[in-house]
Amino acid sequence: MQDALIMLTIFSVPLTALISSAWLKAKRIDAESGGQKLLEKVKQLESDNHDLKRRMEVLESIVVNETRRDGIIGARAIEQVAQEQRVEAVVGQR
Repeated sequence: MQDALIMLTIFSVPLTALISSAWLKAKRIDAESGGQKLLEKVKQLESDNHDLKRRMEVLESIVVNETRRDGIIGARAIEQVAQEQRVEAVVGQR
């Protein structure tokens, strides 16, 4: 009986080491792939945020530079401000 207990003890140490090593590798791979997904999500959110900021600037320009014709904001003024913002965005990207 003691011989069986000694053999079980001797083989349990390396077996535990192998199992824990495989488990740690799996956890490391999961963490790396999760980090990559998070990085992609952050890049997407940064891009969306930039687009929303640009749209907000156009709206702010329209409100600030509002040109009234007979009490109504002229459609030409709105289009002109939007065109100026698009030109500034293109020039700013270069």
